[in-house]
Amino acid sequence: MERLDDIIDAIMDHPLLGQNPNSVTACALGRQGVKEHIVEYFGSWNTNTKMSKDNAIKEMVELENCHLEQGLNCRWGEDSDPQLIAYKAFEKLKTEHPL
Repeated sequence: MERLDDIIDAIMDHPLLGQNPNSVTACALGRQGVKEHIVEYFGSWNTNTKMSKDNAIKEMVELENCHLEQGLNCRWGEDSDPQLIAYKAFEKLKTEHPL
Protein backbone atom coordinates (compact mmCIF):
# COMPACT_ATOMS: atom_id res chain seq x y z
CA MET A 1 0.00 0.00 0.00
CA GLU A 2 1.25 3.45 -0.88
CA ARG A 3 2.02 5.86 1.94
CA LEU A 4 -0.46 8.67 2.44
CA ASP A 5 2.29 11.29 2.27
CA ASP A 6 3.37 9.96 -1.13
CA ILE A 7 -0.21 10.17 -2.37
CA ILE A 8 -0.55 13.74 -1.12
CA ASP A 9 2.79 14.65 -2.75
CA ALA A 10 1.54 13.24 -6.08
CA ILE A 11 -1.64 15.33 -5.83
CA MET A 12 0.23 18.51 -4.95
CA ASP A 13 2.71 17.90 -7.81
CA HIS A 14 -0.03 17.24 -10.39
CA PRO A 15 -0.42 19.99 -13.04
CA LEU A 16 -4.24 19.95 -12.78
CA LEU A 17 -4.29 20.14 -9.00
CA GLY A 18 -1.52 21.38 -6.72
CA GLN A 19 0.48 23.02 -9.52
CA ASN A 20 -2.57 24.79 -10.96
CA PRO A 21 -2.70 28.18 -9.20
CA ASN A 22 -6.45 28.46 -9.92
CA SER A 23 -7.43 25.09 -8.47
CA VAL A 24 -9.37 24.46 -5.28
CA THR A 25 -6.57 22.09 -4.32
CA ALA A 26 -3.89 24.77 -4.46
CA CYS A 27 -5.93 27.80 -3.35
CA ALA A 28 -8.46 26.64 -0.78
CA LEU A 29 -7.57 23.19 0.48
CA GLY A 30 -3.81 23.11 0.57
CA ARG A 31 -1.92 20.04 1.66
CA GLN A 32 -3.87 19.54 4.92
CA GLY A 33 -7.27 19.94 3.28
CA VAL A 34 -6.33 17.46 0.55
CA LYS A 35 -5.21 14.97 3.17
CA GLU A 36 -8.46 15.33 5.11
CA HIS A 37 -10.58 14.94 1.95
CA ILE A 38 -8.68 11.88 0.74
CA VAL A 39 -8.81 10.16 4.14
CA GLU A 40 -12.52 10.89 4.44
CA TYR A 41 -13.30 9.84 0.85
CA PHE A 42 -11.41 6.56 0.89
CA GLY A 43 -12.51 5.78 4.44
CA SER A 44 -16.21 6.21 3.73
CA TRP A 45 -18.53 3.23 3.68
CA ASN A 46 -19.71 3.86 0.10
CA THR A 47 -16.27 3.84 -1.54
CA ASN A 48 -15.10 0.50 -2.86
CA THR A 49 -12.04 2.04 -4.48
CA LYS A 50 -8.56 1.24 -3.20
CA MET A 51 -6.52 4.23 -2.06
CA SER A 52 -3.70 4.78 -4.54
CA LYS A 53 -2.01 7.73 -6.22
CA ASP A 54 -4.01 7.31 -9.41
CA ASN A 55 -7.35 6.91 -7.64
CA ALA A 56 -6.66 9.85 -5.33
CA ILE A 57 -5.73 12.08 -8.28
CA LYS A 58 -8.92 11.04 -10.10
CA GLU A 59 -10.99 11.87 -7.02
CA MET A 60 -9.37 15.30 -6.66
CA VAL A 61 -9.92 16.05 -10.37
CA GLU A 62 -13.60 15.13 -9.85
CA LEU A 63 -13.70 17.53 -6.91
CA GLU A 64 -12.23 20.28 -9.12
CA ASN A 65 -14.83 19.50 -11.81
CA CYS A 66 -17.63 19.71 -9.26
CA HIS A 67 -16.40 23.08 -8.02
CA LEU A 68 -16.12 24.49 -11.54
CA GLU A 69 -19.54 23.15 -12.57
CA GLN A 70 -21.10 24.78 -9.52
CA GLY A 71 -19.58 28.05 -10.69
CA LEU A 72 -21.14 27.57 -14.12
CA ASN A 73 -24.54 27.14 -12.49
CA CYS A 74 -24.41 30.58 -10.86
CA ARG A 75 -22.84 32.72 -13.59
CA TRP A 76 -24.54 35.58 -15.43
CA GLY A 77 -24.41 33.90 -18.82
CA GLU A 78 -21.92 36.10 -20.63
CA ASP A 79 -19.05 34.57 -22.60
CA SER A 80 -16.66 36.68 -20.53
CA ASP A 81 -17.82 35.29 -17.17
CA PRO A 82 -14.83 34.30 -15.01
CA GLN A 83 -16.55 31.01 -14.16
CA LEU A 84 -16.76 30.06 -17.83
CA ILE A 85 -13.18 31.15 -18.46
CA ALA A 86 -11.95 29.04 -15.51
CA TYR A 87 -13.97 26.03 -16.69
CA LYS A 88 -12.61 26.26 -20.24
CA ALA A 89 -9.05 26.66 -18.94
CA PHE A 90 -9.41 23.55 -16.76
CA GLU A 91 -10.88 21.55 -19.66
CA LYS A 92 -7.91 22.59 -21.80
CA LEU A 93 -5.50 21.52 -19.04
CA LYS A 94 -7.26 18.15 -18.85
CA THR A 95 -6.59 17.55 -22.54
CA GLU A 96 -2.93 18.51 -22.07
CA HIS A 97 -2.56 16.26 -18.99
CA PRO A 98 -4.89 13.27 -19.42
CA LEU A 99 -5.39 10.93 -16.48
